[in-house]
Amino acid sequence: MDLLITQIKPTFNMKRNTYYTLSFILVGLVLLGGRYLGYGFIERVISAFVVGGLFELVYRKKLKKWKS
Repeated sequence: MDLLITQIKPTFNMKRNTYYTLSFILVGLVLLGGRYLGYGFIERVISAFVVGGLFELVYRKKLKKWKS
């Protein structure tokens, strides 16, 4: 029974279009949300880079976890 359970692994298939769409939405929300909160353009761009970088790290970690 353990052998059967260990061989069944969930797959994590995020296609490139899905990845780009999620990245675009996250960065757009940061830029628009920053404008709504009154931040300057440079601050919004820096925060978009930070959020995009964090998204990339989470994506790679999750992908690595599911592939192994």
